Amino acid sequence: MNSKRILVAASLTNGRDAAFERGLALARASGAELYVLHAVPRNQPFAAGGTHRLERTAELRSRAEQAGVIVRTVEQHGDPAGIIELHANARAADLIVMGADRTLGSKWLRRSSIAERVLRRTTKPTLIVPVDDDAESGFSNLLVAVDLSPAARGIVDYAVQLLGHDSPRLTVVHAVRRIESAAPVDGLVRWMAPEYRTDDLEDARRRLEAAVADVASAVDTRVQIATGPHAKAIVNEAEAVNADVVVVGRSGRFRPLGSTALRVLRDHKRPLLIVPVVKALPALHVTEQYRPAA
Repeated sequence: MNSKRILVAASLTNGRDAAFERGLALARASGAELYVLHAVPRNQPFAAGGTHRLERTAELRSRAEQAGVIVRTVEQHGDPAGIIELHANARAADLIVMGADRTLGSKWLRRSSIAERVLRRTTKPTLIVPVDDDAESGFSNLLVAVDLSPAARGIVDYAVQLLGHDSPRLTVVHAVRRIESAAPVDGLVRWMAPEYRTDDLEDARRRLEAAVADVASAVDTRVQIATGPHAKAIVNEAEAVNADVVVVGRSGRFRPLGSTALRVLRDHKRPLLIVPVVKALPALHVTEQYRPAA
């Protein structure tokens, strides 16, 4: 990793903080600096629980230093989503790691959750982890959801950097709602011809294969065309391959994959990395074994 800085939005509550554990594991593996940020919501007095927060902050700092990771801890009072975005930009973070907010109802995430509000604001790659995320296991089975745009290859290359060395597996999936819906109305008749639909699916598969052409042969790689509503198809495929992390691209306005990313976020219970579609993505954890070809 040529980088540099991973921002972790820490909770500082008692017990295990999954976001901190994952951020620490990534920083230790890649040599990045760890920037541990805690936001005290504006509807809570800043002084309330201050002693406990200082103790927890010191504990997390000590954990990072013992792991050989450069660490900085910061605390601020205000809107948590705004504070996370502000510090990610001001400190030039290459990755945001934060936990899922389970406090807003029975679903894993709600529209008003901190995680979703951060995603609507930031242009930084953001990893959302569930409370039971096992950071010690690393990532060895990735599912990457892409459209068929030129940006797909960049998202795949970025995602591959997360792979460990223990039988790494990569599934790249493209979801289509219905094959007939891909055609204009005036061309619907030709879409009903099986050979026409087959040609279109084969073209999509070729484009997916081009997106993974530079992935090292040591990675067990496959491509998949899934059918159905995009978010549901991605979640179903992740379950089918038992992916330990799902990677979804997003555009600046959350269209088309961005809106899909938000729907996956609400329904998905695995670590989810949402990557902005930009010309150049920051390096994460590129190894010689899995480095994309020049």
